[in-house]
Amino acid sequence: MHAAGISRSVKDLGGKRRVYFFSVLLSPPETLPLLDASRRHPRPPKLPRIFVPILPWSAQAGSSRSRSRLTSRRFRLCGPAPKPPLSSTMLVHTVFFWLKPDLTAEQRADFRRGVESLATIKSTEKVLIGTPAAVPDRPVIDKSFSVGLTVLCKDVAAHNAYQVDPIHLAFIERCKPYWSRVQVYDCE
Repeated sequence: MHAAGISRSVKDLGGKRRVYFFSVLLSPPETLPLLDASRRHPRPPKLPRIFVPILPWSAQAGSSRSRSRLTSRRFRLCGPAPKPPLSSTMLVHTVFFWLKPDLTAEQRADFRRGVESLATIKSTEKVLIGTPAAVPDRPVIDKSFSVGLTVLCKDVAAHNAYQVDPIHLAFIERCKPYWSRVQVYDCE
């Protein structure tokens, strides 16, 4: 496949933020005419298109051109930001809470605030909090818990620091009366 035609479009994200897209029309080599820069070629019908997001090219170090001139004329192809690779020593600490059925809405909100406070612990890489998802029932799915917590730690040492952190200990002390059962799974 060869690029038979390229067009540009803009999506306004509000304010000064915009995303530019190049629409690339793909053509098999046998349908691609010899390109002559002096004339415009018609676009072959019903060929696949690829939409590629682009961002303004940033001025390179040592360049004598101004940044505004560079961004107005050149663009670079981009994709989603690459995710950092997960370390092989990453520790995943998952906790499921079964809250007491007689809790008031205020107590449930206090529990939720307590769980969310765990995200401020410095030894954590990421903290995810959720309730049972509305997925179809299957024999292997357990939706009996009230709140799920997943904490990603860099390694076992970071997990151990998380366990003795004053924020974690205060959460346990304050919120322990709210749950009837807790189940923990740690994976490396």
